[in-house]
Amino acid sequence: MFGINLNFNLNRGGKARKSEVRAQLRGVCPHMNLWFPPDGSDDAAVESWFHSPVGTLNYVCIQCGFVAMGEQHVRVVLNSRMDEGPRALMDRQKRFTKIAKKAKLV
Repeated sequence: MFGINLNFNLNRGGKARKSEVRAQLRGVCPHMNLWFPPDGSDDAAVESWFHSPVGTLNYVCIQCGFVAMGEQHVRVVLNSRMDEGPRALMDRQKRFTKIAKKAKLV
């Protein structure tokens, strides 16, 4: 005779899922806001979501929580995202919002 004992902690499972989703969001996040002026011109403006908390040299993305180690790392991350082009930035933001809504983080 065989016996099977299954044990699952719902709190631990929820925390693991949440950390998984947050890691996925960090990978999808554009780390910047792309917006077009209200005057209807084709010029786009980019605003970084990185800020430096008081007392540290690190920068944190205010949207996803990604930590960049210094100003040079911020430049590398933002330049890599900018090389993808404006359409890719908008697509990244849409994916970010979709995942965050699905995970009930927004």
